[in-house]
Amino acid sequence: MSCSARLPVYTLLIGAFVPHRHFLGGLVGLPFTMFRPVSAGHRCGGVVALILRTTLFRGDTPPFIMELPL
Repeated sequence: MSCSARLPVYTLLIGAFVPHRHFLGGLVGLPFTMFRPVSAGHRCGGVVALILRTTLFRGDTPPFIMELPL
C-alpha cells in the first residue's frame, strides 16, 4: 500500500504527464487517474492479507497487547 506522503508526488506526476481530458461526461478525468494507483494498492494489500491469513497465519489470533511508555 502506498504511504500517504506519496500522494503529493502522485499529484505532481499526474498533473505533469497525464493530459487534462474528460470522459463519460466529466465522470472520468484526473481524479480517477489518482484513484487508480491508490485503490490498486488497497486491493493488493487485501489479497495478500487473505492469502497470508489462510496459509502462514492460520489458527487462533493472539490477543492484542500494546505496551505504552510511562
